[in-house]
Amino acid sequence: SPSPGSKSGPAVDPMPVEASGAGASPDPAVASASAAADPSAAAVTGTAAATGTAAVPQAATPPDPDVSAAIWHELRVGIGELRQRFRADGAAHDVDALLDGIGHQGAVIRQPPVAAQAVLSLSRRRTYGLDEMTALFERDPAMSQALLRHSNSAWYAGISDQPILSIKAAIQRVGTKGVHSTVMHHILSAELSRPGAGLDEMARMVWEHMVRTAPLARGMARFFRADAEDAFTLGLLHDVGKLVFFDRVASERKRLRRDIVFPEGFVTAALSVLHEPLGGLAALEWGLDARSAQVIATHHRWGDHPADEPLSQVVFLAEAVDIVRQRQEDVDLDGLWLAGDLDGSMDAVSLWLKEDIQALEEEERAHKRRVALAG
Repeated sequence: SPSPGSKSGPAVDPMPVEASGAGASPDPAVASASAAADPSAAAVTGTAAATGTAAVPQAATPPDPDVSAAIWHELRVGIGELRQRFRADGAAHDVDALLDGIGHQGAVIRQPPVAAQAVLSLSRRRTYGLDEMTALFERDPAMSQALLRHSNSAWYAGISDQPILSIKAAIQRVGTKGVHSTVMHHILSAELSRPGAGLDEMARMVWEHMVRTAPLARGMARFFRADAEDAFTLGLLHDVGKLVFFDRVASERKRLRRDIVFPEGFVTAALSVLHEPLGGLAALEWGLDARSAQVIATHHRWGDHPADEPLSQVVFLAEAVDIVRQRQEDVDLDGLWLAGDLDGSMDAVSLWLKEDIQALEEEERAHKRRVALAG
């Protein structure tokens, strides 16, 4: 019988399989075409006002201690399973040392850069000054460039033919949630997507998958009555636990001042077992609410997960669609709806996916034309 996601195989994470130790690299995933930029300078409903104070569309709530405790429990269960499976059998390896570090509460997640922390903190206020937010972005050129790229992307097309060139106009255009998703993208690309220690290629594959999943989640959010920007952020962050794991391996290598030694199969197994709870804990550590952390920590929708949560459903679907597309296989929506227990509009998703593929193909043709002209 056909497996969920594709008509020839199950939709599973693009899990790097190590050939020998932590530094082995699998074949790279196929890179997707980037969305075409379309400029605009006008403000949209619910975004920051041109002057004075901006209304924040979402309330910042403190993390739910029950959710945090549940995620920590899942992490420690996973660590226990890995210890049992890869118990030392006379061969020296670094599994126990790595898992000890991962299981130590408060010592796992790297903090974002100071400028990014300041923007995230300000964006969680119920009101904030547009000039104050602009000043924070202007202190970090890389973060400012990321915001300008986001505000001029195809998602915000259709309001004006003029490109956005100022930080203030970009903030007005994307709104608070757009600012938040931009900063999270910047944090991941700058801090966690290049771990070193022979893991860069594996991390690159995961990062590219996350980047492709985010716009898919945003585009399909309306078919599940989910917020588009929230879907983008959670689609971007859904596999962040894998980057946290890579970062922890790199830190352990630096601490030991030597290459890390793992038994065959450990990295793949550890990513499979640990990446969901590690991602949920990262979300809480970076100030996302309990709902978002829970979506990330259970995005495969196995076991105890928020079954009726629209964002959980759309992130599950977006990830599966990207995996199947990278295999160049047909998407089996019937199988995905069954596997994920989804209740959105399958017909609407099917139509949107066809239109999205056509848009990607047109962008690829346009890119080839630009390359030909440049040559």
